[in-house]
Amino acid sequence: MDEVGRGTSTTDGISIAYATLEYIHSTICCKALFATHYHELADLAASALTRVRNCHTAIEKNDDGSFVYIHKVMPGICRESHGLFVAKMVGLPESVIQQAQRMAEAVSVVKQPLPILAEGSPESVDGSELAKDSSVVHHSHYDGAVVAK
Repeated sequence: MDEVGRGTSTTDGISIAYATLEYIHSTICCKALFATHYHELADLAASALTRVRNCHTAIEKNDDGSFVYIHKVMPGICRESHGLFVAKMVGLPESVIQQAQRMAEAVSVVKQPLPILAEGSPESVDGSELAKDSSVVHHSHYDGAVVAK
């Protein structure tokens, strides 16, 4: 599944994406690739869903701060967002990039950690009840990603 939760508010989007990922993990119990751009979802899913493991798409950084996607999936979460660099690459005016950078810094100060919803939730399923060979994969195009085994 790709882009789950996009096209709406951030709050609704991450809520829809998490609920969908939890449903795949705990109800359907199937192998799946689940892609998102929500960095926060990687931490939340990995801590609340027992078969989730993080991975990300690797990049190769250049000396000038630019990067190239090398189309390789690696373990772990990429904590960096590359949206401002991509905006610069596609030619947005420098004044727009600078304002976006100021907004990103202001917004990142007020972020609150997301609660772990699965623990103690009546709809949650204990990971020990799930098939040992089932997998859920949550992967991001650019940033953090998750793989569940």
